[in-house]
Amino acid sequence: MSQFINAKNIRKQVLDLAFHYRTAHIGGSLSVVEILVSIFTNFKINKKQINNASRARLLYSKGHACLAYYSALEEFKIIKNLKENFNVDGGDYTSHINHKVDGVEFSTGSLGHALPIACGIATSLKNDKNNAKVICILSDGELNEGSNWEALLYSQHHELSNLLIVIDYNKLQSFGYTNEVINLEPLKSKFESFNLITKQINGHNFEQLNYEISLFISNKNKFPTILICDTIKGKGISFYENKLSSHYRPPNEDEYLKALMEINNAK
Repeated sequence: MSQFINAKNIRKQVLDLAFHYRTAHIGGSLSVVEILVSIFTNFKINKKQINNASRARLLYSKGHACLAYYSALEEFKIIKNLKENFNVDGGDYTSHINHKVDGVEFSTGSLGHALPIACGIATSLKNDKNNAKVICILSDGELNEGSNWEALLYSQHHELSNLLIVIDYNKLQSFGYTNEVINLEPLKSKFESFNLITKQINGHNFEQLNYEISLFISNKNKFPTILICDTIKGKGISFYENKLSSHYRPPNEDEYLKALMEINNAK
């Protein structure tokens, strides 16, 4: 199955869950879809690998965007029956990702926590001479958290070349545009000043994503790699794209049908 079809299926599932369960964070879930597909594909994250000691560890710091992550797990056949079990009382498919679900390394939702943990895992693997890679997906808004910058300093000092940090840079956070809340620019230069290997790419372009991730997997670099992925919040649904409301508001029935048509007709 092509990555484009994977992405289309995930977007439809995200839309379906948001509509039927009246849940938030559809915009941030839609912006990260291609990133997830490329990571799952290139790092071979699948049912057989989830308990393998040499598996790639994926930490998803933007745990509030659970719709995309759970949908990716189902698309890659790690979980099943997501729609029937999402957000039910006492269930594991909670509205922030839950480590009780197969394929979830760590429960997240409190922003700024996953990168420090990813650094700890990367350090442990390096000390054990285990060549497994660690990937951490961050939202751009959570770069306001100081714990991320402490972790970046740590990752460079300890030469965690096995760590890939991916920024979903959709430039909108819960209360506005990132350049209005706390301006992150010049973001690439900031990371480079830490001696981190930093690339900035189109986060919806599979060719660019696959190339940079493949380069990381085969690299002999000394320091961690950061991929700043320019993305569009609400990507794939015209009335959600670049809208702050997509952080909160699920679609009504008319919007659901219109969005479904747009996703199905995407090329």
